[in-house]
Amino acid sequence: MPEFKVWNLNKLNRSVPACARTTKTNIQRPTALGVSENGQHLAIGFERGNLTIYFGDISREKTKSIKNLTFGNTAIKGIVFKQVVGKIVHMFACSDSGVYLYTIHT
Repeated sequence: MPEFKVWNLNKLNRSVPACARTTKTNIQRPTALGVSENGQHLAIGFERGNLTIYFGDISREKTKSIKNLTFGNTAIKGIVFKQVVGKIVHMFACSDSGVYLYTIHT
């Protein structure tokens, strides 16, 4: 079963970064990962165009909610978060089908 690990490079344990979060995925093969600058959003893109967004403090494994989205039927190639104004965050996801924008209000 594929899994993602998020490492906190600011916390070292004997010169090894601390593993902040482990997320197992059993839907499809993951192809992209994106984490917002403030650590409140984690997005995983999959090979069939699906995307899973985790909301909450990513570094402490405290997830408030999970949202599943579908962006076409081709693999997600890249995910980027951009803080806009106040608590509004834009998430860009790109695939061979195009570039998709998802607005997140926190």
